[in-house]
Amino acid sequence: MTFEIKGPITAERAQAAAEWLVENAAVIAELKGERDRAEYMVKRAEAIEFDLAEGSAEARRQAAKASEYHLDAVNKHIAAVVAHERAMGTRKAAETLIELFRSLNANLRRAP
Repeated sequence: MTFEIKGPITAERAQAAAEWLVENAAVIAELKGERDRAEYMVKRAEAIEFDLAEGSAEARRQAAKASEYHLDAVNKHIAAVVAHERAMGTRKAAETLIELFRSLNANLRRAP
C-alpha cells in the first residue's frame, strides 16, 4: 500500500502511513548511511587533492576544493542529502497524519 501525503484524514490513510513507516525504516537508515558516507568522501577527496597539490597551504587548499574529484564528491553528497531529507519529510508527514487521526478519533469519542 502506498502512502499519499495529500488527502483526507481517514483510517485507511493512517493505516497506509503506518505501513509506509514500517516498510521504509530500513530504506531511511540506508539513506542516512549514504549521506554520512558521502560527507566523509568530500573530506577524503579534499585531503587527497590537498596532498597532491603544490604551493602554500592556502594554495593547496584552494586547488583541492577546485578539483574535479572534490566537486564530484560534493555533488554526490548533495544528492545524498536531498534523498535523505525527502525521505525524512515523508516520514514526518506520515507520523503527523497518524497523530492527527488519533487526535480526531479521541475527540470524536469524547463528543456527547
